[in-house]
Formats: sequence, C-alpha cells, structure tokens
Amino acid sequence: MKGVDFCERIHSLVFGGVASISLGDICFDRGRYDTSQEHYENAICLLQLGRFLPSWININRIFVVRARVMNNEKDVNLNELFKCYKDNKFKILEGWMLKYLGEILLNIDDHHMDEAEDWVKRAIEEDKMVAIKEMSVLGLKKRHGPKTVPHCCLVAGVGFEPTTSGL
Repeated sequence: MKGVDFCERIHSLVFGGVASISLGDICFDRGRYDTSQEHYENAICLLQLGRFLPSWININRIFVVRARVMNNEKDVNLNELFKCYKDNKFKILEGWMLKYLGEILLNIDDHHMDEAEDWVKRAIEEDKMVAIKEMSVLGLKKRHGPKTVPHCCLVAGVGFEPTTSGL
C-alpha cells in the first residue's frame, strides 16, 4: 500500500496502477472482495490518468465486477463486460479476460452455467495457443542463443526469423 502511495506522490501513475492491480489480486485471493474491488477501482483511476493502455483499464473493469460478484452482488451489466472483451487490443490479456468472464458467469447465478462453460473452454484454448507460441519462442532461443530472440517476441509470444549475425 505504501508503494501505491509513493507512486502517486511521484506521479508514476502507470506503476501505481500496476501496484494497485497486484494489491487487488492479493486481496481477492484472500477473500477480501470489498478491498480487492477498491484496489482495482484505484488502478482504473490511475491508468486512466496516465493514459495507459485501454485494454488494461478494461480488464480491471472485469476484475471489479468479478470481486463484486464474489461478494454476492448480482447487479451486473454483462453487455458492458462483453464489450470490454470485444474492445481488447492486447492479445496477451485475451485468455485472462475469457477466464474471468467465465468465472463471473459461473458465480453470478445458476442461469449462466452453459455460457460460463463456453467462456472457460475458450480461455483454455487461448491459453494453449499462448503456451505453444511461448514454447516455440523458447525453443528458438535455446537453439540460436539468447541474443537472437528480440525481447518483443518473448513478451508477445510471436514467431520471427532469427538473424544469422547473433545480435
């Protein structure tokens, strides 16, 4: 919590947002859903002020609703959440969004079980694809040496043509 305060004082809004997300995750994992929701809402605020990636803001909107649902709040606008997913432009967040939307549908009531299952299945398929891409990149790294794999490829999990220069 002191880290978030420090980030806000030095106007490091993005790092403050990331710290708030981490605190939200910790509180969520401990079953402190109200506190978790507050941290995710703070992250949204900081990320918006920092004009950070809209997709990160959207996944935090999903996190907020997930915390609310786990706290037995049932007044949820599902269409708004589906729009957050649809508007995602950051591929690495897709599996998480699918998983958490499935979790929301699973816990909101008994009427969305089939839909929740579909979202979770899609999340599993997406995670398999990401894992395959990561293994491909790591295999290239091992075969060609660490200097031939551009960092952006490791982060994005995309393939590339390795250079022969080893740079």
